[in-house]
Amino acid sequence: MHSCLAPEKKFFLENVAVYRLQRYLSQMPGVTFIEDLEKEYRLPLSMGYDEFIFYGKVDRIDRRGDYRLVLDYKTGWIEHFAKSHFEKKIIPFFPSEEYDYESLKTFIEVIRDLQLPLYVLLVSSGKEEELARTLAAYVELRKQGEERYFVHPDRIGALQDHYMHWFGRTVPSLLNYILTHMIESPFFYPATDERACQPCDYEPVCRFSYTS
Repeated sequence: MHSCLAPEKKFFLENVAVYRLQRYLSQMPGVTFIEDLEKEYRLPLSMGYDEFIFYGKVDRIDRRGDYRLVLDYKTGWIEHFAKSHFEKKIIPFFPSEEYDYESLKTFIEVIRDLQLPLYVLLVSSGKEEELARTLAAYVELRKQGEERYFVHPDRIGALQDHYMHWFGRTVPSLLNYILTHMIESPFFYPATDERACQPCDYEPVCRFSYTS
């Protein structure tokens, strides 16, 4: 693909890549040890219907002090958490026993993202001693490479028991809810944000469009 670009496009692409990489590296901590890159993890979990094998490929894992940090690179928009969202909103939340559109929408509004929690579960194999020292963050590449933590390291000490319980017990139940929703829901809901389908030319005739 690079060979097909015009000379001026190659020039700008190469310089932008160098500029973004420099900004990203400037955000990294002074001391860090990269443990793994693009490592694959699998973890079997018993759900209500059967045992499922969950899989993920983690972009990078660092060791920083006493913690292992799971990092996932993102070039698009990242949903930012309020400082106390985890303890005030996520920890007390339990999914509805209904599998309708409103229940799914509430789930997404509170939990927002299951990718990082799943990665923590995969990397730690669900073991409490590993969960206690495994953190996760998105690396926001579209800006300066800032790390957006699911739970910030400064808060882990005070939340450690809740943190281990939530990741070890609650995350599997949330995954089970999503799988059960796929099976039990009376309709297929393609997006909890109805605006997501608006740019699609095929939305008016799509058989997966939201049905009330």
